[in-house]
Amino acid sequence: MMHNPGSRTATFVFAGVFLALSIWQLAVENIALTVDGLGILTAAGLTLALFSFLYDDNPLFKIAEHLYVGVAAAYGLALVWFQVILADLVNPIFFSTATIRQLWVLIVPSVLGILLIMRIVPKFSWLSRISFSYVVGFGAGISIPAYIASQLLEQVHPTLAPALGWDGGDKFILIAAMVLIAVAYVVSRRGGGDLGMNGWFGPTLLSVVFLICYFQGVGAASLVLVGVVAVLFYFFFSVEHTGAVGAISRVGIWFLMIAFGASFGFTVMARISLLIGRMQFLLGDWLHLLKS
Repeated sequence: MMHNPGSRTATFVFAGVFLALSIWQLAVENIALTVDGLGILTAAGLTLALFSFLYDDNPLFKIAEHLYVGVAAAYGLALVWFQVILADLVNPIFFSTATIRQLWVLIVPSVLGILLIMRIVPKFSWLSRISFSYVVGFGAGISIPAYIASQLLEQVHPTLAPALGWDGGDKFILIAAMVLIAVAYVVSRRGGGDLGMNGWFGPTLLSVVFLICYFQGVGAASLVLVGVVAVLFYFFFSVEHTGAVGAISRVGIWFLMIAFGASFGFTVMARISLLIGRMQFLLGDWLHLLKS
């Protein structure tokens, strides 16, 4: 990797910057050679090593990457050993006064776990299928009812909430939705136009409706109802998306695009927040350029 000029440049530049700035901070006594000080220097060095990938792939980035994976794996293994294997299996079986009848609840999972490890022995790898079948069957039996209760049934009430009582905001949302569907239907019948899915009318009107609901606090229940129905129509492929079905599914696409855009924006904000935290650490805790 060091044969790449960009790799050599990134390695020397970021390593030199880290060493020069760290020596400066130690010289002016902003950082002391204590446990806390060494922790700050280590964190700053690893942060710069990861940032060096922005210039080019290099050994510093590889070291930081492998160190992160290794520490995470070791930490996870330590947690499993002390909090699961040692606390829930070894100590109750070998260092307790429990009877054999009471230990069956621990012995059976232990045997299944040992059978999973047999996966690494080719001759006995078929034994792991017993544990895998149990894990898959038990997991499906536990997760499917919980998923239906949390993701399906809990969504029914807010989706159908407009049917429990209409107010002015709900009526406005329904009228706007019908206008959207009517326009989409007319465009689909004509075979395109400026008011189509790629045009300005539908997304603009839907964005205005979202803004009104957000700032005025009205019509949110009807907006959920219209969005759920339109998106379900879009994913209903047993019927050709023409006519009224095509119009409703087109409105569903607008809802999906707004949802994906909001999700992407939230993801970007979260990553920017992490970057701000790292920059505050580098400029504050390491270089002491920011006031506390």
